[in-house]
Amino acid sequence: MAEALRREGVNVIAPVTEEEFVKGSPSGQYDFMVSDADHRRSGSWIDEHLRITTHDAFLFFHDTNHKDRFRGLRAIERRIQDLRLPYFHFTESSRPDERCERGWLFAINRKDPETRARAESTRGFWRRLVRSRQR
Repeated sequence: MAEALRREGVNVIAPVTEEEFVKGSPSGQYDFMVSDADHRRSGSWIDEHLRITTHDAFLFFHDTNHKDRFRGLRAIERRIQDLRLPYFHFTESSRPDERCERGWLFAINRKDPETRARAESTRGFWRRLVRSRQR
């Protein structure tokens, strides 16, 4: 399967972790990103997701509607809200074959100067907050 996807031009990142991939990727590299890997910690590197995607990139985060199970993923929606990025949180299914009640968070990475300034001014705050919650 992975080889067939690669032949079609898809960048398959397995078998590295999401954290290794995101933190090791160059800035502004991707127009489209789906995060469905590290459900416990990926909220702690949301700024890296935003860094590696281009202006107006589409970002999707899965399993974001669990109130107790994946608490770290809630940081993603809070960060997107703080940056005032356009987003929609799918939390209900519209057809029987969907499972949107688990949560699909869709955001558009607007990298305008105002958004970048807000991101830089609050980045340290978020890192400290996430570290304090991991203890």
